[in-house]
Amino acid sequence: MKRMMGALLLIVAPCLAAAGCTTANELTVRAESFDDVSYPTGTAFFLEPAGDLEQYASLRRPALESVADELASKGFHTAPEGVAPYTMRVFLHLSDEGRSTAGSQGYSNTGGYEPGYSPATPSRFGRLTIEVIDPKTGKLLWRGSASGFAANIVEARKRMRESVHAIMASFPPL
Repeated sequence: MKRMMGALLLIVAPCLAAAGCTTANELTVRAESFDDVSYPTGTAFFLEPAGDLEQYASLRRPALESVADELASKGFHTAPEGVAPYTMRVFLHLSDEGRSTAGSQGYSNTGGYEPGYSPATPSRFGRLTIEVIDPKTGKLLWRGSASGFAANIVEARKRMRESVHAIMASFPPL
C-alpha cells in the first residue's frame, strides 16, 4: 500500500538556507514518507552524492559528513554500496536564478542618495535534497529537502551542517 505523508515547516532564522545565505532568510524544509518502512537502530546507509554535489567538491565533503553525523546521532551508520540495505542520495541543486538581495545604501531610482537603498546584488538559489532509496527495487522510501538563497559557494559550505540538521530532524519518519 502506498502511503504518502508530508510535512512542511517554515523556519525563520537570522541566516539559514539550504545552501547558506548572507542576509536574513527563511529556510523551507519539507519531508515526505512514501512507504511504511521502519529503520531499526544500527541500520546502515550507503551515502551517494548526486546533482551539483558531484561538481562542487568543496560542498560534497561537508554535505556527506553532515549526513553521516546526523545518522550516527540517531543510532544509524554508513556502509559501502552493496552492504547497506538502503541508499541515501544527497542532491544539491544550485541556480543563479532567484531573488536579489539589497544592500544598505546607495542611489535610489528617483536619482537621489538614500540610506537603506542599493542596487540589487544577485544571490543563488539552493536546494539540498536527501532521499532514502531501496537499492534492490529502486523505490523511493523517504525524501527531505531544504531550500533558500546563498550569496556564494563559501557561504553555502558554512551553512551545510545547519541545513542537513533541519532536514534530518524528520528522519526517521514516525
